[in-house]
Order: sequence, then C-alpha cells, then structure tokens
Amino acid sequence: LAGIPNNSPLPQLAANDMAHWWPITQQNSPSLMAQSYAVDKAFHDYKQTDAGKYPTGRIALSHYSSAAKNDDLVISISGNFYDGGLNQAQTQQARLNWQASQQTLANTQANTKQQLDNLLFMLNNNAEQIELQENLLTSAKDSLAAVEKEYQLGVNDLLSVLEAQQTLASAEVNLASSRYDRISLQVDIKKTAGTLDHADLLALDKLLD
Repeated sequence: LAGIPNNSPLPQLAANDMAHWWPITQQNSPSLMAQSYAVDKAFHDYKQTDAGKYPTGRIALSHYSSAAKNDDLVISISGNFYDGGLNQAQTQQARLNWQASQQTLANTQANTKQQLDNLLFMLNNNAEQIELQENLLTSAKDSLAAVEKEYQLGVNDLLSVLEAQQTLASAEVNLASSRYDRISLQVDIKKTAGTLDHADLLALDKLLD
C-alpha cells in the first residue's frame, strides 16, 4: 500500500461493462479457447468414428490361363461386414463425448461470464468506495486541524489530538486499501478476459515501485 500514494492517478480500463468485456473474453479467455478446441476435437473424433461404422468390402478378380486348361476367373470378396455392433457402440460413445464437451463448454462460458460480471460489479462499487474514503480523509484532515488549533488555544487536550491523528491515519489506510482493491480488480478482469499482458505487468510494477 505504501507504494501507491493516495494522490497518484490510478490506471483506468477502457470500459466497465459487460457489453465491452464479454465479447473480448469469448475471443481471448484461455479456458474458453481450450474448451472450444476440445469441442472441435470431440466432433472430429465423432465424425471419424461414424464414418467407420458402415460395412466395408473389397472385390478382387483374378485371371488364370494355361495351354492345358480353359481360362479361369476367380472372384474373391473380403472386408468387414459384421463386427458384432462394436463400431456402432464406438460411434455412440464418440457422439456422447462430443455432446458432453459441448455441455462443458456451455458451463464454462456461464461460469466465466458470471465471474466477469461479479468483478465488474465490484469495480463499479469500488469507485463509490474510493470517493467515500476520499471524503472521509478530507474530513479527518479538517478535524485534526481544528483539534490542533483548539489544543494550541488551550481549549482541548492532547488526547483529543492523538485521537484525531489516529482517525486521520485510519482514513489514509482505508483509502489506500480501496485504491489497491481497484488495481487488483482491474488485473483480475483482464486476467479473466485473457488480455493481461507483459505491458500491464510492467505498468503495475512501476505503479507499486
């Protein structure tokens, strides 16, 4: 907290609403991207397995001839005509896996969207909290100045001065904590959206230095 002076400007996000952040999250979130790839793979596996469930066969024609015998034609048929339902069962399992991956993606999207919405809600509330703490800090400063003046005039005691100083110190800590929460929430939002990059970390490190 000591690394963020209460009078220094804080970084700001481009926007604080779902209309801005959800499309970005859908495109960049590592968890959503990974689950989307899982759905694509499950679908590919299903189609590949489905293509192999039908009977396959091969017909070969052989021609034999000799001076002593007439010409002979031999027809041979080979292939996979019956597998006891194995391929059909494998196809069914692959289809279920694909459907399960789709449901997992939907759940991941819902959870991620709810998490992002909660973070944005807390960020917007934090702006009000910072404003409140700034007002309380101003009030604490004014109160301390008044008590110190009264002490100098002999109409107040040292204990009142110490209490006013303690109130001011608490107000400074509370404001610093709210400002730190704002930075933390912004980082969490970018991390959830998949847009937190090296430049953001450098800027954060500079701010905290």
